[in-house]
Amino acid sequence: MIKASWGIYSKEYLALLLNFAPNDKPDEKARRDFIKKRLNSGSVIEIGLGYQHLKTDFFGLISIQFQRFSISGTANELITNLDLEGQFSDLLLLENLIKNSILLRPFYNEKILHPIIDLTQLQFALGKTFRFESLPRISISALFSYNFNIANSVNIESNSFIGQTIIDLFVNPTLEKSSDLNFGSLNYPSLTLQLNYSFW
Repeated sequence: MIKASWGIYSKEYLALLLNFAPNDKPDEKARRDFIKKRLNSGSVIEIGLGYQHLKTDFFGLISIQFQRFSISGTANELITNLDLEGQFSDLLLLENLIKNSILLRPFYNEKILHPIIDLTQLQFALGKTFRFESLPRISISALFSYNFNIANSVNIESNSFIGQTIIDLFVNPTLEKSSDLNFGSLNYPSLTLQLNYSFW
């Protein structure tokens, strides 16, 4: 069987998934907790191949998921909370720029940014479909799956030249390295119930 689907993630569900992100070290936990507080809703596109046993309706599935969500915060908040030890960007240079430029200061401290985070995940799933004789087009599937993160990226843009300069030099490097640390090993199990409708 071939599976193609699109769905929406609530920020509460995304926050739950982040419990599987690395948090052994104090800086890992602090970054994860900040991201959880600043999450926005997201979406997922899934494409997969599988096999379903027609008599028992048990099935196995391998799929690729493209997950997208965003977080919110000023450049100051993002850098301060995600680069706790100043290891991702030149914070001394940033401090001097902000201190000496009245044009950079408002953008850095006040402009709310919405970085988009994309995760590509490989999913292995086993499940069973339950059908209703009185409603032949409708069924419910229960599946247990395990997701492995195989790639992640961050995208953020500004309409102003000054803002884009701050983003390119300081915000993006911080977000990219933080994303690698927080999502690079985001592997997790899940149990899902799906309501299905067949058009034929």
